[in-house]
Amino acid sequence: MDDETTLLEEEELAKADSKNPIDEISLLQKESEIPLEELLARYTKEPNNEVSEDESEYASVLSDNVSKSSRHEDELKQLDNSMDGIVERDGHPLVEEQEKGNEKNSEEGRESENRIADAAAAARSAQPTGNTFSTTKVRTKFPFLLKYPLREYQHIGLDWLVTMYEKRLNGILADEMGLGKTIMTIALLAHLACEKGIWGPHLIVVPTSVMLNWETEFLKWCPAFKILTYFGSAKERKCKRQGWLKPNFFHVCITTYRLVIQDSKVFKRKKWKYLILDEAHLIKNWKSQRWQTLLNFNSKRRILLTGTPLQNDLMELWSLMHFLMPHVFQSHQEFKDWFSNPITGMVEGQERVNKEVVDRLHNVLRPFILRRLKKDVEKQLPMKHEHVIYCRLSRRQRNLYEDFIASSETQATLATANFFGMISIIMQLRKVCNHPDLFEGRPIISSFDMAGIDMQLSSSVCSMLSPGPFSSVDLCALGLIFTHLDFSMASWEYDEVNAIATPSRLIKERANLDDVEEKKPIYSTTLRELLTVNHPIYDVHRHKIEPHSNLYSSRLGGGVLSPIERFQKMIDLVESFMFAIPAARTTVPVFWCSQTRTPVFLHSTYEEKCSEMLLPLLSPIRPAIVRRQLYFPDRRLIQFDCGKLQELAILLRKLKSEGHRVLIFTQMTKMLDILEAFLNMYGYTYMRLDGSTQPEERQTLMQRFNTNPKIFIFILSTRSGGVGINLVGADTVIFYDSDWNPAMDQQAQDRCHRIGQTREVHIYRLISESTIEENILKKAKQKRALDDLVIQSGGYNTEFFKKLDPYGIILRA
Repeated sequence: MDDETTLLEEEELAKADSKNPIDEISLLQKESEIPLEELLARYTKEPNNEVSEDESEYASVLSDNVSKSSRHEDELKQLDNSMDGIVERDGHPLVEEQEKGNEKNSEEGRESENRIADAAAAARSAQPTGNTFSTTKVRTKFPFLLKYPLREYQHIGLDWLVTMYEKRLNGILADEMGLGKTIMTIALLAHLACEKGIWGPHLIVVPTSVMLNWETEFLKWCPAFKILTYFGSAKERKCKRQGWLKPNFFHVCITTYRLVIQDSKVFKRKKWKYLILDEAHLIKNWKSQRWQTLLNFNSKRRILLTGTPLQNDLMELWSLMHFLMPHVFQSHQEFKDWFSNPITGMVEGQERVNKEVVDRLHNVLRPFILRRLKKDVEKQLPMKHEHVIYCRLSRRQRNLYEDFIASSETQATLATANFFGMISIIMQLRKVCNHPDLFEGRPIISSFDMAGIDMQLSSSVCSMLSPGPFSSVDLCALGLIFTHLDFSMASWEYDEVNAIATPSRLIKERANLDDVEEKKPIYSTTLRELLTVNHPIYDVHRHKIEPHSNLYSSRLGGGVLSPIERFQKMIDLVESFMFAIPAARTTVPVFWCSQTRTPVFLHSTYEEKCSEMLLPLLSPIRPAIVRRQLYFPDRRLIQFDCGKLQELAILLRKLKSEGHRVLIFTQMTKMLDILEAFLNMYGYTYMRLDGSTQPEERQTLMQRFNTNPKIFIFILSTRSGGVGINLVGADTVIFYDSDWNPAMDQQAQDRCHRIGQTREVHIYRLISESTIEENILKKAKQKRALDDLVIQSGGYNTEFFKKLDPYGIILRA
């Protein structure tokens, strides 16, 4: 594999073999005067293999543009003067050697610039001049294999892809998310099959979350293609590879980045017509194994699809451009010195505005990138409004935040300026801002249970307490009890008792009488007498026993509450004050003797009997007893412990009343768990998607949310749910936390702000004020300004910087 070092070594060897290193430049200058027909005849001979065919075709295209390169001579000279330092020559041998090295580097840099300028000139002619048929000329016919028509800007995008193919160039389709890059790619492959007879094989590498979506779009738009969706276990993938080297076994292979790296040896054996990478910003790191592996794939043409080609710094663009055309964009260091350092300095306000560098950057990069914005191509698309909601930290959050920063461990890490230590500190602070339970959860309080005490008693005590044969004596059996004689009565006493005896008929009626007791408040005597109704049986029976019973009310007892009833009225008050949990608790002591080694005072039967007797009496105070044994945090604290959730509760109540549907994005999976508990507390209907959701389930969840208006909220992780999902059923996006990379948030919000949306979209961003989140937002705005300068189409030029100081970049809303 070629890298920067090996390429430079090869150039040095080539120049060492040549006696005159300027022959190549003079040869190019002579070729600029040769007629076009002679150049075509010279460079269009039939090669022996496919690789040489690509090189000769590319050389012929460059030769077509040699004449155009003369326009850039003055510009290249100016760039050399601005980039090369003025060296003072003093005749010293070391200085002369340094001058020779500078001349050599200058020549190499000039050759690199010529290659880039020629390729850019060829690609510039393919750029469309507008977004409608009236403003640009389209030569590509609509492919008859497509089942549905294309929009005007999509047809123009297809024409650009076809033109780049015909010019043997690769490019980046960087339309804003939601404009149909997938459909335009399918249309390109359909055009090759219809007009060129090229059916493949093509390799499409996509994120796992959108693999099934690509297959669905192919079946919908162009069912004529044979699609191989390459996924599954190792055994299943092996079965899918059986016979795939045969011609026309499949036309398009769709797989994921993980599997294409895992089975790279198999994919490298096959010759691909087109290598298409969806979400191409995933290969932005040229040092990663993913970038280096895919770079060596055997493919005739390459296309990169991404809605965010520039995310963090300008060198990410070099990674993409070198992946597309390694022979054009070779030197990593030159690109960094020419563009990355000056542009980054201008964005951050560290360097003055350099109009030449900005113009050269546009001339070099923009011809290879087709970038259209939704506001430019889709006039019917509803407006998008962004709002920032600043949230105050709760008292618990503020204490945790300040205590963590003031801790000795944190101060020591800040003093050493260790990179990983700094990242860890930032992550902990972001946890506190999101929810304090992520940093330190509220504990479930309980007592420390200790084992009971076993006390050994002496044998003499045990013998005294143990029952013996003479512990109880039955005096009745011995005839020594005479008290039973007191129960005999005289005949006259029997007559008196029989006179007042209750008849059996009254006893039966008394047994069958319904006993209704109701609690009535006690009022005046007159009202109590009016409410008193005595049953006749009560009156007769009570009159025989108590002649003055008519002076008492039978309902008077209902106003007097029993101790249990009085306690039930006080249970709320008791529960309010019964909250102190003892630090430790244990069981009652157990006594045992050394002879029998069994408890003496506490037996299991005794404990069971006590429990049966006391349980009904203690049942009213059972909740209060439990509160002194175990304490769970109040579920409402999940909201009141967090400033963001307090603002979110107010916002969701408003959105629910207005009939909106909401997407909530967060970067932390554990935060999704807290959001679930929060939404359940309010009874909102919701769905959840994170990194653990299977691809098949993602598609089902997406369809359910878009078709069922009863689902109010969809909570997603930013990295997993922000790519390749169509959620136009929602019209509101809430970012619970912001990403360092603004492109990730941009992708996430375009899940609903895309073609098919009929309502205005509102974007809410929750920011904890006076915290690390404000600094993250400022840095994201700087990266967005860099993207506006380099990639976005429009009137971004040096005036953009002159009106914007460093604080303007940070404070821009």
